[in-house]
Amino acid sequence: MNLDLVLFSAFLILSLFLGIISSKKVTNISEYAIGNRDFSTATMVATLIATWVGSSFVSYGIIETYRRGIYFLIPAAIDASLLFFIGWIFAPRMGEFLGKISIAESMGELFGQRSRMATVAFSLIRSIGSLAVQFKVAAKIMELIFGTSGEYATIMSAVIVITYSTLGGIRAVTFTDIIQFFTFGCVMPIITIVVWQALGEGNGTMVWNTITTSPLFDYKLAFNLNNPGFYEMLAMCMVFIIPEFQPTIFQRISMGSSVGQVVKSFKIAGLLCLLVQCVAIGLTILVYSDNPNVNPDDLVRYIINHYTHYDGFKGMVAVGIMAMLMSSSDSLINSISIIFAHDLCKPLKIINSKNELLIARLASIVSGLIAIFIALKVSSILNLMISIYGLYLPVVSIPFIFAIFGFRSSEKSVLFAMTGSLITIFLWKVLFSDSTIDSFIPGIIASIIFLFGTHYLTGQPGGWVGIKDKEALIAIKQQRSFKLGQFFHSIINFDFVKPLEKNSPNSEVMYVYTGFFCFLSFYLNLITVNYDHTFGKFFEVAVPIVLCMATSLFLYPVWP
Repeated sequence: MNLDLVLFSAFLILSLFLGIISSKKVTNISEYAIGNRDFSTATMVATLIATWVGSSFVSYGIIETYRRGIYFLIPAAIDASLLFFIGWIFAPRMGEFLGKISIAESMGELFGQRSRMATVAFSLIRSIGSLAVQFKVAAKIMELIFGTSGEYATIMSAVIVITYSTLGGIRAVTFTDIIQFFTFGCVMPIITIVVWQALGEGNGTMVWNTITTSPLFDYKLAFNLNNPGFYEMLAMCMVFIIPEFQPTIFQRISMGSSVGQVVKSFKIAGLLCLLVQCVAIGLTILVYSDNPNVNPDDLVRYIINHYTHYDGFKGMVAVGIMAMLMSSSDSLINSISIIFAHDLCKPLKIINSKNELLIARLASIVSGLIAIFIALKVSSILNLMISIYGLYLPVVSIPFIFAIFGFRSSEKSVLFAMTGSLITIFLWKVLFSDSTIDSFIPGIIASIIFLFGTHYLTGQPGGWVGIKDKEALIAIKQQRSFKLGQFFHSIINFDFVKPLEKNSPNSEVMYVYTGFFCFLSFYLNLITVNYDHTFGKFFEVAVPIVLCMATSLFLYPVWP
């Protein structure tokens, strides 16, 4: 049997098994959405990263880095750091939103029921469109890896995700996210190492030449004010630096046990996401160094066909990529089901609290099947949904972001902001279709203008009333000030001897062991490595110094 297929099938079976056994009995919609809010910080970090890494990481991040070089590297780094930015700036101010089932529920409490319904509509479009994209990318990549139609592998993966998401809710999602995070976290570096070795002995020189000579990585040209690419890069940075607070990210905030845990989780996840992004960027630069003439749209095909020569390696690549896609898909399915049942059907009195959980589970099944159908059969609708779900940021996120910072207004102001941003985006697409500036940016600006313009010109109630839960923010600010003071105090009163004394071994025998290790490693190094004349002078000086230090450590007990 094909080893690649065995590895891929084993991963899917393991995901299904672990997802089912992690599914505890869920009795209400709150447990289904956010559990009992008793997740560990490590679990929160893993599910955050797994939610962030999805189809865009494969189909957009790697390809655009190869196509645009530094013009995409900098916005991608900002995007990867966005979770840290949320943990540093936004999370300390979001104590009032902890325990909320969805962002639509919060928008309804802040700005009225019609704002809630608008948030429901754009959340569903965005989430179902994003889910369909995950399945579409999965189908294409599975087709490239296994050489046949990827529909069956995609359908099988999707059914598994739908199954454990429907049964276990957020607990099953977070548990499988840990497994999937571990999987792609191991596979991505392995792929990068294989590509590095494929470059041959001069791999370091090739990569350095690429970074220093290629126009795509010329930072001086990229930051030249006369270069149109600079302004495109700047516009992309502006879009990436604004948190979208899509339903899945809001859910990760609301399921935290405290503001402190949410802050810590997002900061750690942001740093790790930046590391994951660096691995992807490194992989892309290696491929570009090997062959800069690949069509960017065929880059994934090239990587799979050109570097997967080892038996089982294609299966490993398939497992890593599918882990990325599944980890985002299960979160999307869970959020879709909650929004449909709790924020659409219940407020419209189509259902009651008793059958809310049942409807949510049915919605997760139906939404998953719809996304599969759109991804595999109806590409025109998928393209439409992709263009529409980008409206979420200016329409929903902008009013919510100002609410986080303590701005409250009426339903009228928010609905005007939503409508104004939609009209602006539509007019921009019609009148300035050839512009390099995306319609997101004028849409964001319009949303801000209409929100504050309507509020102050028509005398709406509210304003900058401040955040409700100030205790957590004050405590975090005090802790930051204390740590900053400690840092400066340690610099001013730095004593080089104290850390040496504190970290010195207590046992004399450790010095002897260290000296013996230095002797052994030094002589083995001399025997096994053939040093050429380039480093001859260096070793003439280094050899006696190393031997002297090793001897001193070895004879440490007789120093007194």
